[in-house]
Amino acid sequence: MRAMNKAIFVSLFFEVCSMASADPTITAAGVSVKVKGQSGKMTLTIPTNDDGTSDVECQMKALRQLDADGKTLGGGGSEKHSFNSFATQEFTFSAPTTGKYMNLTTSSITFASTLVGSSELKVIIMVFQESGSFTVGKDVINVTAGTVKFNVELGTWSWCGSDVNCKASSGEGHSVELDIIISPEGQGSPASKGGSREFDIGGGNELLMLDTYSTDGGSTWVTMPAGYPKVDGSKFTLKFPKWTGSVIYDPVV
Repeated sequence: MRAMNKAIFVSLFFEVCSMASADPTITAAGVSVKVKGQSGKMTLTIPTNDDGTSDVECQMKALRQLDADGKTLGGGGSEKHSFNSFATQEFTFSAPTTGKYMNLTTSSITFASTLVGSSELKVIIMVFQESGSFTVGKDVINVTAGTVKFNVELGTWSWCGSDVNCKASSGEGHSVELDIIISPEGQGSPASKGGSREFDIGGGNELLMLDTYSTDGGSTWVTMPAGYPKVDGSKFTLKFPKWTGSVIYDPVV
């Protein structure tokens, strides 16, 4: 059973107290989450164990469609299937809502972008309002009020191949890699705790990066290819083999 001590879990939940037109902000249980406009970035302000606060920057950094040999596909033309920044993508934002996740009260907001063709990235950010536990695959996650979770969902995908002509480098799409930056301000890169999937982000807070994903709405969970998530400083690289329907990934702070 895995306990989260003011942890970040990749699946985010928040309560929104205010929402500016450009930068929606959610505040609940001592935690604040600010989504930074059209950048794919968000800032989490979370309590520390010395009664202060700490800022953690989270960013959807880059996305690559790969062939079976790991070659990047579709990085050229006006409709890119691979790119090194989400800054040029258009995002839409939902109004904040209060609801239930695994029978636990949360507040949440969603931002989403259609990247190219039918390929859609959606991030649901949640802040838990109460303590409890839930299961993600083989992991039982214990959370407290103020735990932040964001669900990363990749929707029905436009795969390079016979039906989709990808520019610059063509081929048959086999998988997608997604780079996520998670960086505690003034703390350096998250430090792995004994080689586990838990990372110290300072102030008594932890980040949990699971190695599983779901292609059936969370009913079952599949382990990522060996070596993933890859960690390079504050960059976490996820890999999802070719799918139909959608993929869900759940990190927790």
